[in-house]
Amino acid sequence: RVRNMAALQNAPPRRLGYWNTRALAEQIRLLLHLARVPFIDHRYEVGPPSAYDKSSWESEKHALGLDFPNLPYWIDDAAGVRLTQTHAIMLYLAEGHGLAGAMPAERGAAVQAMESVRDWMYAFFDVTYVNAVYWASTAWVANAEEGVHVEGAAQASTSSARFAAAREAYAQGDLLRHLGAFEAALRGRQPSPWIAGGASPTFADCSLFECVDQHAILFPWVLLDSSEWPLVRAHYLAFEALPQIADYRASERFKAEPVHNKYTHLHRGWIPSLSASAVG
Repeated sequence: RVRNMAALQNAPPRRLGYWNTRALAEQIRLLLHLARVPFIDHRYEVGPPSAYDKSSWESEKHALGLDFPNLPYWIDDAAGVRLTQTHAIMLYLAEGHGLAGAMPAERGAAVQAMESVRDWMYAFFDVTYVNAVYWASTAWVANAEEGVHVEGAAQASTSSARFAAAREAYAQGDLLRHLGAFEAALRGRQPSPWIAGGASPTFADCSLFECVDQHAILFPWVLLDSSEWPLVRAHYLAFEALPQIADYRASERFKAEPVHNKYTHLHRGWIPSLSASAVG
């Protein structure tokens, strides 16, 4: 036992790698803090407009021993694990720390919810990335509105006509549809407040909480209007109040911004307490 403890103490630190954003990886960070897993939060920075240089990641992506090099990744050499893909990482961590659900039905409900949150988040990305739909190419100027990706700026513009139109359409369509679906699902799980219906939160609650929290930045009424989606709001408040989550989000480790990457409309400058020094 002493030898095993020494081996663990001398093992390389566990590391989560992702862009310097919340986007897809914050749900993993929440899960790690919920499970009280110490880790290095390794963040890759993207360069400014209009090139948005990604060499910080590209220079090492094929040197990390990953089967399918991508972000996010999880490296735990003490356990012999190197994983990519958000949901693979979430499931691996949840299974190892008792956060995957107690019974098969609960585990299935948790996976179902996580996958449904993914669909919701991708619909959200269609809004915030509306002027970055060709981000993997060099066709920024040809495909983006004028004035969005300005050479010398710190990030893409936080506003544009295309973004405003996409935001309004989303608020009246897909956002209401997804909120309604999760409100109904949570109603079916009562008296449990958790999305998989168990006595304790699962990895899927991390996903749902983070999705709602990011949406509340652009659409504050999602949480302020408790009459429309009371169970979505109750879920959010219950998860936020968990001691591990409350401690993390009150600490310096939690980064409310950047939310999405520099080439989107939702990078920095949206959270009032941070906006004074966010964009410049």
